[in-house]
Amino acid sequence: MELTYLFEGFLIGILVSLPIGPVGISIVNKTLSRGRRAGFLAALGAMTADMIFSLIAVAGISFIVTFIEEKVTIFRILGGLFVIFIGVRIFREDPAGTYQETGRDTGVGFVDNYLTTLLMVLSNPMTLLAYIAIFAGISYPPGTRFMEGPAVTVLSLITAAFAWWFSLTYYLDKFRSKVRLRFIFWFQKLAGILITLFGLALIITMLLPDKGL
Repeated sequence: MELTYLFEGFLIGILVSLPIGPVGISIVNKTLSRGRRAGFLAALGAMTADMIFSLIAVAGISFIVTFIEEKVTIFRILGGLFVIFIGVRIFREDPAGTYQETGRDTGVGFVDNYLTTLLMVLSNPMTLLAYIAIFAGISYPPGTRFMEGPAVTVLSLITAAFAWWFSLTYYLDKFRSKVRLRFIFWFQKLAGILITLFGLALIITMLLPDKGL
């Protein structure tokens, strides 16, 4: 049975990590402009948020879920504003200040990479609700202890996410050493625009009369 939980957790970890949303774009941008360590540190921030959401979902902490559901509009607007802030900041950033042709990692600050990405994920309450929906589809037999079931699933999920981001940042860094600074510059501009649009979409969908929430 534990093998089933391992497989389910691994599958969930891959599925939640693969989509390229604002967080994924940000991690790719950090890897290309600052180096592998910066990109992977940002990915660790995303993984930490995923672990927090997973634990809340499997533990069934209802008061947190209820609070978020009641304040979902406020959370999404604030989250959208934060994502817009990150997008504008990325757009205005000059990669020449952090990128070096030698490929040496620079700008590997804790706040700029890990904490920023962690807050980006945590600022979107829909991610938590998605985790709740996902884990609702996993049936643990009555009497299953946390360490024998849910903990195995969460651990496998984080392991899969770790493997994905480790591999992605590794190969992106290899690619980074073969591209010109001009490519990094324009990719960063595009990343900033896309992330800003994601933030605007979060806000606009909450303001529409038929948002369905």
